[in-house]
Amino acid sequence: MKYNIRKANLSDVKAIAKVHIAVWKTTYQSIIPQDFLDNLSTKRSENNWRKTINNKDFINFIIEDENSKIVGFISGGANREKELLPEYDGELMAIYIFKEYQQKGLGSKLFTTFKQELLKRNFTNMVIWVLRDNNSKYFYEKMGGQFLKEKEYHIGSGNQIGVTYGWKNIKSKEKKCLIIKKENKNGKFQN
Repeated sequence: MKYNIRKANLSDVKAIAKVHIAVWKTTYQSIIPQDFLDNLSTKRSENNWRKTINNKDFINFIIEDENSKIVGFISGGANREKELLPEYDGELMAIYIFKEYQQKGLGSKLFTTFKQELLKRNFTNMVIWVLRDNNSKYFYEKMGGQFLKEKEYHIGSGNQIGVTYGWKNIKSKEKKCLIIKKENKNGKFQN
């Protein structure tokens, strides 16, 4: 299947809100209190995305399948946590892809497109905040993000720990790879 990435526009708001809420409900199911997930509002999400897309300071891309169905999106801009991370200027704020489209390389494509747009806007580095119990943090590690720090969030009726990953140089094309060494029969380690 072929996919297309393009800048989001106001006609995409409903589809982006649909992806946003669906992914929250699947990704955070057992991480965030269920009452919070049950009360996610499509209308509120649409209003938020309308404001975000109208704000030219934000970078918003969608990815659609060959039938023009939006299956994911990415959004960000300037670092909102400058007091915590003053050395970072950009921030990836959201990247969501329907569960059935994950593990197909779409996240990497959105990530690369987002980084290129940050560079065009003269950003040199970036961060992302993610809940510590969210397995998507491994995607950010795979994309070269380095753990920076933690902070506590209050979400619904519970508290969560957020972690941030940073990329000091988004111009760099190389990804840092984790090399796992395995112990062989003789007790020696090998790649």
